[in-house]
Amino acid sequence: MSRYRASLIISVYKDVARLDCILRTLRYQTATDFEIIVSEDGDSAQMRDYLAPLRNDYPQLRHLTQEDRGFRKNRALNRAIQAGHSDYFLFIDGDCVPHSHFIANHLRQAETQAVCAGRRVELGTLFSQRLIEQPDFLLQLESRRRYILLAAALRRDGIKNYEFGFVSPLLHRLAASRPIHIVGSNFSCSRQALETVNGFNEEFESPGIGEDADIDPVAHRAGTLDGEAGRRRAEGLPVNDNPGATALGVKRLDSHPCRIAAQEEETGNRASASSRRAMPSVTSASITLPLRSGTR
Repeated sequence: MSRYRASLIISVYKDVARLDCILRTLRYQTATDFEIIVSEDGDSAQMRDYLAPLRNDYPQLRHLTQEDRGFRKNRALNRAIQAGHSDYFLFIDGDCVPHSHFIANHLRQAETQAVCAGRRVELGTLFSQRLIEQPDFLLQLESRRRYILLAAALRRDGIKNYEFGFVSPLLHRLAASRPIHIVGSNFSCSRQALETVNGFNEEFESPGIGEDADIDPVAHRAGTLDGEAGRRRAEGLPVNDNPGATALGVKRLDSHPCRIAAQEEETGNRASASSRRAMPSVTSASITLPLRSGTR
């Protein structure tokens, strides 16, 4: 029996400051029955030292590591899925700050054989740093009035996808007919759906070349998965004998975008590269704020 309604999996690589911002804003989530899995593509002392004292504040938090042997984010994700204590998984990257209704919206629109896909707002350098230093600033960005008043300053700072920051059922209905693909920084799906496609492809060993987006065409190509079942198998995940039997749908989130703080220039932080993958998904609307960071 599942211990939680959902598992929030956060992909990280050494970036403690941005993870701290994410964890501090998670207390604003309107849904509370979820566990937090920090999925580290490595085993850094600074990450262990940061997370160890937080056990009392976040009893539902677990930290999974693996040997640092280059970019192996997908392997880390598959291990996080195996370790999850729920049957529904939400995925964000270690530089993406979720809207306060992020988890609630994903759960509200969850379907067993569908991937929920959301989008993100990318903040500029100055506002990214402000959010990192003052996580409570997220609440101002979630206020429509405040967000509009900040529009000029946000644009001067280089915000991307500003329009995704508006929570609007009307805009969602207007966009509902457009095709959508998965973005690794904001999507969710059931354990059953992940088993249908046999998890993430661990052959991807470089960031930004579709490593997590690989699920997208597989989900859409419902009847032609048989030849790929072997290479897509996640160690420890059950293999679906007929992965093409059930098609996975892709749904668009309908209300709260995820805000992501802007990414800095390449500085050796692999987590931000992880946050830029595109993937198929079905989720509730959410805002991710990419915090500027580099990639390895």
